[in-house]
Amino acid sequence: MSACATQSTVAELEPGLYALTMQASSPATAARLGVDRARRHCAERQGGFEAVRTEIGVTDYRIAFRCPRPIPNLLISPNIGVDPPGVRPAGGLF
Repeated sequence: MSACATQSTVAELEPGLYALTMQASSPATAARLGVDRARRHCAERQGGFEAVRTEIGVTDYRIAFRCPRPIPNLLISPNIGVDPPGVRPAGGLF
């Protein structure tokens, strides 16, 4: 974190919804550092990152975010009955 930046602790507002405030010398720096911190928080929990609400002030940035878990796509079967590209079945047509 930049020497001129301060942040609040990450607070859980409700189950799965988090928030933090980042202060820095400029709004752009505060926003960049705030999003970086929120992403790290989600990565620590093996989740994705989804910004729910953001507010940019003169020297601060507030973000509410979620860390959704990846959902496996159960509709796609793992290469069952699929020939690799460029491979034709013996003696058969596509």
